Amino acid sequence: MGVDNKPSHCINADPDVVAAGTADGWDIRLINQPSNIPHTNILDLGFFNAIQSLQDRTTPRTVDEFIIEVKRAFEEQSPSTLDKVWESLQAILQEIILAKGDNTIKLPHLKKDKAANSGRSIPKELPLSAEASTVVRAARAATAGGVQLEKGQRGGGDVAVDLLRDQEA
Repeated sequence: MGVDNKPSHCINADPDVVAAGTADGWDIRLINQPSNIPHTNILDLGFFNAIQSLQDRTTPRTVDEFIIEVKRAFEEQSPSTLDKVWESLQAILQEIILAKGDNTIKLPHLKKDKAANSGRSIPKELPLSAEASTVVRAARAATAGGVQLEKGQRGGGDVAVDLLRDQEA
């Protein structure tokens, strides 16, 4: 069950909440919803920029024309552009970990174009930095004995814990 991240509303590891959620054989867990951080939406991060640029190049007059132009914009996206967007998303997720889930993160500048021009290939995944790993380990230690998410489940700041689990596996 998704809940907002306001600590005053409910503590996910509250013994009464855990007991109620596991009574009579049920396995109901409270999972924090992620903060409202627009930079975690990969479409907002990259593809919508391409669609926005359509306004400068085309003037669709009907919904059907607009759909055709959106499809064209999608088809024009190069794999390297999509790889750069993916790398940006991973870097942003690490910044969220370092900010302990706060949504006032500073966007990282990865200088992807400069690196690509020098022949560096864009990695498919960024390793979790030592600093982010420390934050995740501290969060894990703080939640020991509380409700733990299973691998693959996502919720709020628990994404960081899953990233570390995935890296350790």
